[in-house]
Amino acid sequence: MAQNPFKIDQLQLEPGAVGDRRIRRKSGSADLEFFDSVAGALTLRMLAGFNIGRLLTVGSGVGAQYTRIQDAIDAIPAGSDPYTVLVGPGTYSETVTVSRNNVTLLGLGRPTITQGSGNTLVVRASGLTIPLNFLIKDITIRNSDAAATSTCVRFIGGSASTVGSGLLQMDNCLLIREAAGGHPLWANSVCNVSVENCEFVGDMSSVLIDNCGRVSMTNCGGSAVLQMDYDSTGDIPALPDGQYCVDQFTSLNCALSPVVLSTLKGGGSLVMRGAYVEGRVHVDGDRVFHLANCDIEGDIYIGGTTVLEMSNSSRGALSGDPGATCSESAVQGVASFVAVDHVDVVFDVAWVNDDYVVLVEPNNYGTYISAKTAAGFTIAAGGTITADVPWVIIRT
Repeated sequence: MAQNPFKIDQLQLEPGAVGDRRIRRKSGSADLEFFDSVAGALTLRMLAGFNIGRLLTVGSGVGAQYTRIQDAIDAIPAGSDPYTVLVGPGTYSETVTVSRNNVTLLGLGRPTITQGSGNTLVVRASGLTIPLNFLIKDITIRNSDAAATSTCVRFIGGSASTVGSGLLQMDNCLLIREAAGGHPLWANSVCNVSVENCEFVGDMSSVLIDNCGRVSMTNCGGSAVLQMDYDSTGDIPALPDGQYCVDQFTSLNCALSPVVLSTLKGGGSLVMRGAYVEGRVHVDGDRVFHLANCDIEGDIYIGGTTVLEMSNSSRGALSGDPGATCSESAVQGVASFVAVDHVDVVFDVAWVNDDYVVLVEPNNYGTYISAKTAAGFTIAAGGTITADVPWVIIRT
């Protein structure tokens, strides 16, 4: 007789043996995941997608087809057939250049690619061969070259480039920039970039996104500066949107300031949601910068004619250029009356308009809002008073 199914969170095999061997549901999804200390975490979706005829293996052990990652990449024929390169445990001291399309680099047992001269991993077109799609997952990438332009991972496009017109993906990777300067990640003038569950290490370096079409960063962070720029007069790829979205980003212990830096001119947009930033934020240009559900412990500076839109977010001090404007879902302060009948509250940065509501805490002084503009508002009292009057601004 058939039995009813039973439900468990995960199945652990040989719990008394050395190392974990588990079958479980992947956190945050419906995928079935197989985990051990050698291969890491592999989903059934990933295993089912392997094409053995287009599967190359790299490692130092018996049975691996290649001992160098670049040799496996070079063995992939030109074309659009997807190839997967399985990289076994170990450290690979080489520069890896990917100019093929539909290549997946998948680490088993958290391998490391390291380079002390030049870039570590480069994805770029070569002649008529263009990497429209690329995925790297579960791999550590290190770089110790002293040159200020050296990077752990470099995505290179150009004007009207179609590199990444499918998607350039990074998932669960650790990027370590060991020398001062340079970049854990540098993407310029490519179409689509998706970075998930990655950590950037290098507190004198910056993650640089420059003139890309669409960039999504989810559940990432580290000690490097995050810099995301766009200029419509520069080298724009075939996808010209300049849409940057950062979700659940954490910036900790960065030695440089500001730790979030963005200049958007003539196009593009930047949205940050659920970010925690220990240092300063500096945005410039002529576009809109959105902050939602963020905790910015440092100050924010708005340059040019940038519009800052904040909702459900906290920040340090706010300042900016004369042409910059902002709006916030809620702001509070105190108006200090010293033998006067009114107090002018002037915003540090002008708001986009006067469509906001000021609430004054109930008191015995007959206070009310007598004037309101985009630059600030006036709290008036029934007569001359000396008191501190708390106020709150609410904007929908």
